[in-house]
Amino acid sequence: MFQAADAIGGIYIQFSFRHDYVDIQKVINQVIQFKNYSSLLTWYIADEPDGEKWTKSSAVFEAYKAIKSVDPYHPVSLTLNCKYSSAFYADATDILGTDVYPIGVNMSSCTEYSEVCGCDDCIGSVTFDIPKRTQQYVNDLTLIGRESNLKWMALQAFYDRNAWWERAPTSQEIRVMWYISIIYGYKSLMFWRFPFFLDQLVIDQIIDLSKVIKDLSNYILFMPQLSTSHIVVSPANNIFVGIWMAKNQSDFLLIVVNGNDKHSVNFKITIKDLICFGLLHGVEKIDNEKNIEVFIKDGVFEGTLGIYSVGIFIFKKDLINRDHINCYDT
Repeated sequence: MFQAADAIGGIYIQFSFRHDYVDIQKVINQVIQFKNYSSLLTWYIADEPDGEKWTKSSAVFEAYKAIKSVDPYHPVSLTLNCKYSSAFYADATDILGTDVYPIGVNMSSCTEYSEVCGCDDCIGSVTFDIPKRTQQYVNDLTLIGRESNLKWMALQAFYDRNAWWERAPTSQEIRVMWYISIIYGYKSLMFWRFPFFLDQLVIDQIIDLSKVIKDLSNYILFMPQLSTSHIVVSPANNIFVGIWMAKNQSDFLLIVVNGNDKHSVNFKITIKDLICFGLLHGVEKIDNEKNIEVFIKDGVFEGTLGIYSVGIFIFKKDLINRDHINCYDT
């Protein structure tokens, strides 16, 4: 697999130890075997080690140290499911992943003795469960000085009536989960598809999202995300806003998500950093590649979004003719 990926180029592999990390010598042998392939992206050390009774947590830390001793260059990642486990495992990974699977989840039979429940402390809401888990992790990591830990998200692309999930996500829910995760700072998004696969409409949505994010990656990965304290959103309920803006770059990205599954919204966003720029021109990026002209006037952007929909907007600001005294700087 590595040889084929190296030959093709542009394909990167996350090598998993999820079933082997308790065998430290096997981990070391595999790292030595594969570490020099150019297509190796990360070592995936464990999947939900925080939720299994049988798991010895010490093995995760031992495996991490063993991997880094043999290969200090490639990052190590793991995925957690429990709401209070991020700080505990912070020293066992370079990339902290979590998996929030809220769609169709039924937690009524989950108890403290259930080992891994479907979605820890979830209520089955995309717009509540992903932000809540994220904020808990950020708070706990901040307490130990690790708030800058890189975060990855595994999103739900399955259902399993034999476990906790009664239905699969719709294509709209996939799209909303995707962009809410980006707004909440996740730098990589993956999907878990086992055991039951989705219909073709949802698969097509995932493919389309992957194509769009490629065009947005220069903003999301290489520009700072504007603090929420610089943004005022009305109405605030279930409207999510992310802005990626650099002081010395003219273009910037604005993403707005309507997380309301019952009604469309007319929204108003005030961006304090742009109040002094006057009229800014931009375009709304549509999946079918048609662009609609939009405007920000005196730092205020207004628009309408349908039920469970997303707006992606790219604006251009004038870096020369502006009053620096009255402007915020990112």
